[in-house]
Amino acid sequence: MTGAPDTAVSDLIRVWLDLQAEAERPFARFDGAVPPADSDPGALWTRAIEAPDGPREDGPFDDFGAKARNLARALAGKPEILLTHASLVVLLRRRAPPDHAADLFNRIWSHDPDRLVGALDPRWRISAAETFADHGATEAQRRTGLSLAILCKTVKIYETERLFSGVEPTELFRGSAKSGPLALDQAALRLAQGDIDRALLTRILRGADGDPVAAALAWSLIPDLVGDERGVFHRLRRMRARRQQRTA
Repeated sequence: MTGAPDTAVSDLIRVWLDLQAEAERPFARFDGAVPPADSDPGALWTRAIEAPDGPREDGPFDDFGAKARNLARALAGKPEILLTHASLVVLLRRRAPPDHAADLFNRIWSHDPDRLVGALDPRWRISAAETFADHGATEAQRRTGLSLAILCKTVKIYETERLFSGVEPTELFRGSAKSGPLALDQAALRLAQGDIDRALLTRILRGADGDPVAAALAWSLIPDLVGDERGVFHRLRRMRARRQQRTA
């Protein structure tokens, strides 16, 4: 495969860029639902989220207030800090967020990062990583956020395609591996000696070292990803163990 660009693929990527810009367009209306700049993270842990009246509102949303009400319905009964966090993530995904949104996002994370990662489910931790990539207060937070976001989204893409094999996510493939180079002419990972997975994940963890917020997020997502039996990292561990048993 040569390094010459494929014109059709380049044109497709330009379309993707336009579509992504449209997805990030600013909210047209806010309706007073933006979390206030002086929100106290400690107090937000003590109050429970109350679901607004009415059914879930259908998107797409130009009105942030409607989106925030749906978030409150989904998170009802949980600490208010989770609604504030979710609202800030949604705001910061769009262009032209409120001036204080990034500062408040970073303030609630720095208040008690270990407690916050413990309260967030994987979806919101991944969304937090994406937000840190653009709005983290430190270089370590931005670097770690980008690395975690790309890692988790790439795994999602791969695992989605794998579903079409008809094999359950927890099930190992049977038979011998096919030969031949992978995309970009990369050689396949060698199960016995290969260390790409280890090197990839430890590099992210080391990059988060020394920053309590980045470390809390990395040390919550990566162990969950490696330990989830539905994921590629867990299956690779099982494949290596099976290989070792056969050669013992």
